Amino acid sequence: MKSFISTSTLLFLLLIAQSPNVEAKNFPGASLSADDYFYGKTPDRSVKSWIRIILLTPRSSPSPVFLISPTKFDVRPPQILIDLTRAQYMRFVQYSRANRCELTSKKFLPSQVLEVTEYSNEHTQILCKMSLPAACKYLRGIGVLPDIGWMEPKWQFFKRVRTNLRCE
Repeated sequence: MKSFISTSTLLFLLLIAQSPNVEAKNFPGASLSADDYFYGKTPDRSVKSWIRIILLTPRSSPSPVFLISPTKFDVRPPQILIDLTRAQYMRFVQYSRANRCELTSKKFLPSQVLEVTEYSNEHTQILCKMSLPAACKYLRGIGVLPDIGWMEPKWQFFKRVRTNLRCE
């Protein structure tokens, strides 16, 4: 009987994996490319590099999806594009990579409030899923990065994230 259940389970999983219409996108971390509730639409492949920052907190409506990139491209709500010069973007990437987590779990944990994902060289990688203290520290650090134009209007909505998370 156990052999039958194992075989049935395997066949079911193979069927799902080969079905083009099945998408697992109803929970955080399920898809990095789908146009979904948490992640919005992934930028077109012509956009060579970007960083996505999303809130993982409970919600009753879509939260902003921040896309930071040196390339201008169309976005649709709830996405917000923050376009930087190449030099500003490199500083931002350097900071984000320096603050990456030791371990990033593909599973969502209730203690995680912020996720930072980088796309570069045709590869998408979650840099970190952060707890509230780590997210507040990361967001504070962005505010003091030199020469990224923090006082410019393009950062207006992003600045509210710290307030929404009630960071000190």
